[in-house]
Amino acid sequence: MISPLVKRILQQPGFVVVVWLLLTIPFAIYIPLDADEAYYWLYCHFPAWGYFDHPPMIACQFISYG
Repeated sequence: MISPLVKRILQQPGFVVVVWLLLTIPFAIYIPLDADEAYYWLYCHFPAWGYFDHPPMIACQFISYG
């Protein structure tokens, strides 16, 4: 039987986010970027008027996200 306190903690959205971050951060540190991810990172850091397979607004959206 789960106690009411544990049940309340598990129902909190912040708890889910913290657990998810604790599980994914080690993977993000040790697994290198895939080719697609590296391509997105590259064209966000060096914006141009057009790209081989994306319009320029895609890079602007990625830049605005951080």
